[in-house]
Amino acid sequence: MGHARSAVPADDRGYLPFMAGGIGAGVGVGFVLAAYVPFAAAGLLGRREDVPFLVQAHGAAQLQGWAGLFVAGMAFRLAPRLAGRRPVDARLSWATFALLASGAAGRVVGQSVPGLEQLCLPAGIAAALGMLLTVAVLGWYLLRTRRPGAWTLGFAAGAAWWAWWAAATSRSGMQLAERRYLLFPEHDPVLWTVMLGAIGNFVWAVQSRSVPTFFGRGQPSIRRFALPWAALNVGLVVVALQVFEPLRSARAEGSGLALAAAGMAGLAVMVGAFHARAHRLRPRARPAARYVAAADWCALGAAAALLWAGVHTAAAGVYADPGLRDAARHLFGVGTITMLIVGVAQLIAPIFALGRAEPRPPGLADHAAFWGLAGAAALRALVGVLTPWVAYDHRMALAGLAGVLAWYGIARFAWLALDAYRNEARMLELLARGAAH
Repeated sequence: MGHARSAVPADDRGYLPFMAGGIGAGVGVGFVLAAYVPFAAAGLLGRREDVPFLVQAHGAAQLQGWAGLFVAGMAFRLAPRLAGRRPVDARLSWATFALLASGAAGRVVGQSVPGLEQLCLPAGIAAALGMLLTVAVLGWYLLRTRRPGAWTLGFAAGAAWWAWWAAATSRSGMQLAERRYLLFPEHDPVLWTVMLGAIGNFVWAVQSRSVPTFFGRGQPSIRRFALPWAALNVGLVVVALQVFEPLRSARAEGSGLALAAAGMAGLAVMVGAFHARAHRLRPRARPAARYVAAADWCALGAAAALLWAGVHTAAAGVYADPGLRDAARHLFGVGTITMLIVGVAQLIAPIFALGRAEPRPPGLADHAAFWGLAGAAALRALVGVLTPWVAYDHRMALAGLAGVLAWYGIARFAWLALDAYRNEARMLELLARGAAH
């Protein structure tokens, strides 16, 4: 068994610590806080005075931990293959993972525990260094690619936003060490640019290659991909400028959000999949396609809500529609990012290969995981939409329920990943026997 597992080149397993760290951050912290914080805000458990700090700790766990680690790991795995180059050196993968993971952990602990806010400074530095290493690695593959395509635009913009994220993270570490809380006018633009830029660009880049492979569609050309890609990223540049007080303008921010939303909708329509009929997949793997389709529907919903809020803000000249912004943020976060991680990981991560080959149909727990995540995305978006009409405590109770549903979906995915890892040696033995015959 041990010999079979060691047959996989070490460099080819560099994504595993990122996957394990992302799952640990999501199951152990991010989605736990997604349930706990709203219930605390509603006065159902815990202390309400902790909520402002835990909200931002939750965001850090989800973006830096769950989504950030997964995106970095999958980018390290896919960039060499898409570029036609050798895998990332295992030592570089481990160094990047250690910096990103320690940075995320320090940030969450520093904001969550009173008196430990000084941890945020070294955590911010560590995370920023890890992000810059990620940028350097991806930049090297982009410059040396033998197979340019639409994916190169997404990876290039994503890497640029990771560099911006590194600067914002180091700066926020200094601010948090002093006051344990980030002020809204500076923090909100960073959240949008990280979600839609640093994470979102990789979402569309990966789908530009994976959806044609699994769903039997043609790959978009660079020219077709470029227009919505440019709208997304130009809009996000305008939003990013709102971090700087002299450039702050509600009309500019609204225009930037609207332009980014239009670009996001265009990319979703161009490279997304809106049905689960992935006929190129084995029958056992086809249920994972449901996550991809649901994620793209959530992206369209998020784009519509953000477009409305952006246009309203630009027209009124004041910050508008906080509920719709909240709906858009969680539709994209819980819906698009999370469901794509769960679905695409099961389709492209090697440790899931054995499960894809076996004829076992999905069980009740698998169906419950999918509908739990889909229900969590819909319910959490509804919480934002209902802002003008439903009392705060009632909305937070619904948000807490959404957090519980989402946690179950991710916990089930964690179990599937662990089970796949434990069965990896058996998969390699079966492959070896098949090759021998």
